Amino acid sequence: MKTLGDLIFETIAASPEPKIKMAGLRKVARERYPQVDVDERDSLLFHALEELATNQFIRIPARRAPKAWIAEDKLPCWINRCDKTKADVEKHCEPTLSRKDSSWTEGLTLKEIRAQAPWVGKMLKIGPSLRLSEETLHKALIINDYMRESPFNTTMLPVNERSLQLFGYEKALKNVHKVGLFGGRITLEDLDCYRVPEPLQGVRWPNKPVNAPILIVENSTTFYSAWKANSMYPMYSAIVFGRGKMLKGAELATDSLEEIREESAKRSNVTQLPEIHYFGDLDPEGVEIPISVNRLREKHGLEPILPANLLYQRLLSFPDQEPEHDWPKGLFRNELLEWFGEPMASSVLDTFDRHRRWAQEWISRVIFKEIFASGSEH
Repeated sequence: MKTLGDLIFETIAASPEPKIKMAGLRKVARERYPQVDVDERDSLLFHALEELATNQFIRIPARRAPKAWIAEDKLPCWINRCDKTKADVEKHCEPTLSRKDSSWTEGLTLKEIRAQAPWVGKMLKIGPSLRLSEETLHKALIINDYMRESPFNTTMLPVNERSLQLFGYEKALKNVHKVGLFGGRITLEDLDCYRVPEPLQGVRWPNKPVNAPILIVENSTTFYSAWKANSMYPMYSAIVFGRGKMLKGAELATDSLEEIREESAKRSNVTQLPEIHYFGDLDPEGVEIPISVNRLREKHGLEPILPANLLYQRLLSFPDQEPEHDWPKGLFRNELLEWFGEPMASSVLDTFDRHRRWAQEWISRVIFKEIFASGSEH
């Protein structure tokens, strides 16, 4: 089933006019999510439009544009389609700004680039005095592009998700919450993002019990996004923070997970314990975690953890990245093939063999909401 983002993309692409009225797009959203109330449906539609705008397929009019907005309405009265040479625009899944055209810098010295860059906002004061370093200027130009082109009232994102959008690497802004960028003059707030601390409690239940699988999420940012989406559209009976490699500990992998399964069944008033699904970074080290856990669980006569293939399949639609780690000694190809199953296993292995990976942060809170809203219909 197509996501709302896909349907909106197709509707805008098929329009004979570059200016598309919001009424038609609201109709698409209503047909896609008839069970969702108007306010939440408008939020889902706005998130879908923001992603298209971030990838330069559409322009959302500024709040100050005459007659473009109605007071207290989440959505503008219209949007404008941008001219594109590519028909598909990579399904709005490329890193949003790190892939921008930088051909204007070719042949220029670092000093000339610094002098000629179209600095805006806070970068007006920061840019002209930046250290003449290729790495510093590259990062500054990406941030400047974001400040120049991000829509008004941009949705706040966890820092790892924004980092992945901007730089194609989820940890590029790792310590910005402590020291800022460019001598502390650019903060996370300037980049419309926030730090997600590791949760003290590792299990989140939806408000109403649901007889469904349990989802383990490898890291704290993606756990937070999955938990928030599941609170709105309960697709899983519980969202569990996997704590990275810590999950491979014998007690966590066996007794702790079984206690969560038993609690889930009790909440749903059923006797059969739910399946456990797992989602994390799609790289050899990330996949080795659940496979190692399954070795322990098999030893104790427990059911294995299964891949959250709906999430992994969506992750494959995003750009891959350079790996952070070598192939773990404890991971064998046949185990990976068995865990994922075909045809997904071959796609994953082919990418690993090319020394590429996918960060789990591509599945942002917005994407989780789309997937979970679709799943909760069934």
